[in-house]
Amino acid sequence: TELDRCQKNLNDKQRTYDGIKSKHEQKSQHIQQQTDLKARIDEKINRANTEFVNVRRNIGERALDLNSKNRQIKIAKEEI
Repeated sequence: TELDRCQKNLNDKQRTYDGIKSKHEQKSQHIQQQTDLKARIDEKINRANTEFVNVRRNIGERALDLNSKNRQIKIAKEEI
C-alpha cells in the first residue's frame, strides 16, 4: 500500500540520516581527541622550553661564579 511505501521510504531516510550522524559524531570525536592531544603536546613543549631557559640561566650563572672565583684565585696568587 501507499502507506507502507511511505513508511519504508521514511525508514530508509532515517537509516541514512543515522549513518551520516554516526559518521559525523565519530569525526567530531576524532577532531576533539586530536585537539586535546595537540594541547597536551603544546603544554609539554612550553614546560620543556621553560626548563631549557632555566638550565641555560643556571649554566650562565655558574659560569659567572667560576669566572669570579678564578679571578679571585688569580689575584690571591699574585698577592702571594
